[in-house]
Amino acid sequence: SRDTGDYECAAENEHGAVEGSITIIVEHPPQETMVSISRSTDGIREGNSITLTCSSESVPPISHYTWFRIEGITSIQLNTRSRTLSFNPVTRENDASFYCTVRNPLGNSTSNITHLDVQYEPDISQESKCTQQSEGVTCFCVSNSNPPGVLIWHLPHANISDNQTHGHFVSRSVRDGHQVIGSLILTGPHNEEEVTASCSVRNPHGEAMFKVYLWAKGRNSNKWTVGLLTVGIILSVFVVGILIFLNVRK
Repeated sequence: SRDTGDYECAAENEHGAVEGSITIIVEHPPQETMVSISRSTDGIREGNSITLTCSSESVPPISHYTWFRIEGITSIQLNTRSRTLSFNPVTRENDASFYCTVRNPLGNSTSNITHLDVQYEPDISQESKCTQQSEGVTCFCVSNSNPPGVLIWHLPHANISDNQTHGHFVSRSVRDGHQVIGSLILTGPHNEEEVTASCSVRNPHGEAMFKVYLWAKGRNSNKWTVGLLTVGIILSVFVVGILIFLNVRK
C-alpha cells in the first residue's frame, strides 16, 4: 500500500526537543499478481528448460500458490503449491496456457494468462500414406511443427507446393494450427515405369522428409502380375512336392 513506510515526528518547546520514528506496514490482500517466463536465449524451444514464476505484492506474504493449465474451456488444477512451475525439458505437450492464483489471510488474487508457445522442428505423421483410386494415385503428407512448416513435393523434374500443377501431378496444401497437410495427385498416363516422389517440410528449427514410390504405368498392374506369377509358381512346386511325397509313401 502507498501508506506503508517510515514516519518521523519531532516536538520542541522552551525546555528542549524530542524526536521519534515509527514504521507503518499496511496489510492488504494480494495485488498485481502476474506470471513471468524465464527462457533460454533462443526462446521457448522444445528441449530447453523453462520456468514460470508467480509473483504478487502481498502483506502479509503469500501463504498459498495454485497453478492452472487451460485445456479448451476448462481450467485444470496442477499438483503443485510452489511459486514456480518448471519444465525441464519443455516439450510440445506443454504448449498451453497457464495462470496462477495466490492467497494470504486477507484475500486472494488471480494472475494474467500466459501462453507457452513451444517451438519444435517438423515431424512426419504416420497418417502420411498413398492410396490408389480409379482416377489415379493420391499421396498425403501430414506434418506437425511450430511454427508450421513449408511443405514441398519433390518430383523427378520439378518441385511443387501449395496449389500447383506440373504435368499429371496436382499439389494441394492445407494448414490447421500446427499441422500442415499436403496432397499429391497423379492422374492420366505417364511415360515412366516408376516415379519417385518425396515430401519435405521445413521450418526454422529443422526439416523432415517422406518418400513415396508411384508406379504410373498400368497403375501397378505389372507389379501385381509379377507378384501373382511368383506366388503361382511357389504353390505349384509345393503341390507337386506333396504328390511326390504321397507316391513315395505308397
